[in-house]
Amino acid sequence: MGTETIGITVVDETTATHNNLERGLKDEPIALWGVKLHILPHGYRSNLKTHMPMV
Repeated sequence: MGTETIGITVVDETTATHNNLERGLKDEPIALWGVKLHILPHGYRSNLKTHMPMV
């Protein structure tokens, strides 16, 4: 199972230690701490089950 990208940025919150998303305030900036950032250029795919890139 994979999705092909044309270029995408993924914020993986599985390792997050803090966020303010539970408050759900409409006009408040998002706060995230301890997340992983994945940047996939055109031609890469992302396996949504394993969270691993596929070339």
